[in-house]
Amino acid sequence: MSNYARFLRQLHQTESSLPILTIQAALAHHLANVQPLPTSLVATAITSKLFSHPFTLPTLQALQTAFRHALHLKYALVDNTRFAGLGIFAPSVESRLNEWVGDVMKGLQGGHAVMRLAAGTGVLLGLEDMQEEKKLEVYCRGKLEDEVVIALAEAMDLYKYEADAAGTVEWEKEFQRDDTEVSTLALCLLLSSQSLPLVSRKKLGALPLGDISKLLTSCVVSAFLDGKFLEEPHALALAKTKIFFNSIASLSKLQSLVLTLILESRSMDGVSVAASSLSDLRWVCARVEGNMWKMVSDSSSTEAWQVLKTLLFSCVMITEAALSASLYIPPNTYASSDLGSMPATLALCTLEMLDHLSFVVHQFGGVTSMGTPSEDGSAGGVFKEMRRTFYLALDILASGASDPPEAFVKNLCGRVLVGSSGSTAGPFPRQDKLHLAKISYTLACVEQLIPALSKETVSGEVWSVVGPHLYLPETAADVESLRETYEAAHSVLLAFFASNANTKGDGIEFVVRLVPFYVQCLIENSHDKKLSTLQLCMAFSALVRSACASAISQTDVQEAQAERPERYTLGWFCIAELVDAARKEREEGRLHRLRMALVSCVSAVPLVLLGEVLAEVKRVMRSVETQSETMPRPSEAKKGKRARATEDRDSDATSISKGPKPLTQKQELVHALYREVIEQVGDREKEYVVQWWYDNLELLGRDLEQGDGQGEASIEKWLDVECHS
Repeated sequence: MSNYARFLRQLHQTESSLPILTIQAALAHHLANVQPLPTSLVATAITSKLFSHPFTLPTLQALQTAFRHALHLKYALVDNTRFAGLGIFAPSVESRLNEWVGDVMKGLQGGHAVMRLAAGTGVLLGLEDMQEEKKLEVYCRGKLEDEVVIALAEAMDLYKYEADAAGTVEWEKEFQRDDTEVSTLALCLLLSSQSLPLVSRKKLGALPLGDISKLLTSCVVSAFLDGKFLEEPHALALAKTKIFFNSIASLSKLQSLVLTLILESRSMDGVSVAASSLSDLRWVCARVEGNMWKMVSDSSSTEAWQVLKTLLFSCVMITEAALSASLYIPPNTYASSDLGSMPATLALCTLEMLDHLSFVVHQFGGVTSMGTPSEDGSAGGVFKEMRRTFYLALDILASGASDPPEAFVKNLCGRVLVGSSGSTAGPFPRQDKLHLAKISYTLACVEQLIPALSKETVSGEVWSVVGPHLYLPETAADVESLRETYEAAHSVLLAFFASNANTKGDGIEFVVRLVPFYVQCLIENSHDKKLSTLQLCMAFSALVRSACASAISQTDVQEAQAERPERYTLGWFCIAELVDAARKEREEGRLHRLRMALVSCVSAVPLVLLGEVLAEVKRVMRSVETQSETMPRPSEAKKGKRARATEDRDSDATSISKGPKPLTQKQELVHALYREVIEQVGDREKEYVVQWWYDNLELLGRDLEQGDGQGEASIEKWLDVECHS
C-alpha cells in the first residue's frame, strides 16, 4: 500500500494514532504533489472527522496551516520543474499556481462552512506570503476572497444563536457552557483574524459587521478574563493560556478594521456598535484598575505587567481606529440622536479607558511626553499611537456638545480629590504611585480641555487639583516621582492664562484673584532644580499677557484704545514683583533665571508699558556688564592669576576641537531679547523696540555671537532692514 493510500485511510478514520502535526505535514505534502489534481484530496480533507469532530482550534489551525504550507511546497515544485520538457514554452509559475488554486477551490464546494473557511484562509495566507516574498500575483485570488467571505457568512448563519449570546450579561453566563469551551463562531473568528484584513473592504462590507464586532469584543474581553486576571493568583496564569490571549493582536487588528468599515458605511449604526464595544473595554479596564495595587505591591509582577501592556495596546489599537473613522461622519448624521450615538461618546470612553490604565500609561512616559529623539529622527521610548489616540479623543470631545467636557473633567477631578483626601473610600492612598499617575493624567486632560471649561469648573474642581502641586517639596525622598505632577500643574495654569488672553472675557474675576498668588509662586519656583529657565520664561510671559488682557476686558473698548498705563495695573504688578525679586537676589543662577523671565515679558505687554519694561531690561544689561567686568566667574573665584592664565592658554589651544565657547549671561540675555523681537513682538510694538535697540546699540553690541558655531549675525544690518521696511 502506498503512502498516499495509507494517508487517505487515516483521513477516513474518526481517531488517529498519529499526532495532529504529522497529519498536517502529510496533508501539505500530498496536496502539493498529488497528480493529476488535488481536488479529490481537498474534498476528502474538509470532510474528514479528524478535523471536524468536534471543532477545536488545534485541529482547525492544523488544517489551515496544511493548506498554507501546501502552497509553498507547490511553488517550490513548480519553480524547480518549470523548464522541464517544454523549455521556454512551459507555462509560467503564476499560471500553474493559479490552476492549482482553482483546483483546490473546486474541492471546497459542498463542504462544511467552518472547514471551507479554515482551508480557504490557509490558501489566502499562502498567496499573501507569495506576494510579499516572491512578488507573485495569482489571478484567482479574488474568487478565493469571495469563498472566504461566503464561508464566514454561512458559518455565522449556522451558529447565529452564538452571536446572539455574545452580548449576554455576566449573570446569564452562569447558565451557559463552561468558560474553558470556545464557541464555534469564536473559532471562526480566530481562524480568519489574520486573513480577513487581506480581503478587499468592499467584499467585507457584505458581512454582518455588527454581529462580528460583538463577537470580537467578546473574544477580547475573554482574553483578559473580564478584567479579573489580577484578582486571584491562578487567574493570571489562566489568562496567558487562553487561546484568545495568544491571538489578541490579530483579534484587535480585525476589530479595528470592522469598526472602521461599519463607521464608514453605516455611520449611525456604526457609532452605536463602536460605543458598545468601547464601553465593554472600558468596563474591563475599570475592573483591572481596582486590583492594580496588588501588582504594584508585588515585586515579582513581570507577568502581570506584560498582560497590562497587552491590554493597553489592544485598547489603543481599537479606539484609534474607531475615533479616526468617526472624524468623517457629518454632524447632521447624529444631530437628532441621543448622546450615546455621538462620536463624543467614543472619545469619552477612550479617555476613561486611559484613565483606568493611567499607571500603565505612565510607564510609557505619559500621554504628553515627546520622548527622546533617536538616530533616525523618531521619538524613542514613546507610545506614539497612544499619544495620537489621546489627543484625537480630546479634540472630538471638545468639539462636540458642551456638557461632556465639563462632566468628564469634574469626574476626573472628583476621583483624584477622593484619593488625595486619604479617605478609606478612595481607591488610592495619598502620594501612592498609582495616585500620582492618575493625577498626572488628569492634569494632562485638563490642560487640553481648558478652553472648553467654564470659569466655575476651573476655579472649583480644577483649582482644587492643581493648587497642591504647584510647589515641589524640598526634602522629599522621591522628588523626581513628584516632578511630573508638579510640571503638569504649572502647564494647566499656563493653558488657562493663554486661553484667557485669547478670549478676553470669561473668568476675569478668577484671573484677578489668581495673578498675585501665581507671581509669588513663580518667583519661589525660580530656584535651582525647580522650574527650568524656559518653563519660567513661558510662565511669566503667559501670566503677564493674561493680566494685561484682563484689563482690556474690564474696560470699554473706546477707553482701552486710549492706552492709558493705569488700565494695566495688574500686568505691571507682575513686572514690578519680578524686578523687585531680581534686585534682592544674590544667588547668581537664580538671578539669571529671573532676568531671563523679565526679557520674556517684553512681548507680553502693550505698547503703553513697553517703554517701562525696556528701561528695566536696559538696567539689567548694564548690571550684567558691570558684574562681568569686575567679578570672576564663580568657578574661577578660588583660582590664582597664574592658574587662570594657564587654563586660558589650554582652552585657546583646544577651542577648535571642543567647538564654540558657551555664551555669557549677557549674551544669553541679548539672544533672548532678539528672539522676542523677531518672533513674538507685534507689529505695533516692533517699531518701538527696533528704535530702542538702535539707541542702545553700544550697550547691546553690534554683532550677535552665535552659540552653535554659526559665526556672527550683524545687528546693524538687521536694524537697517527693520528701519527701512
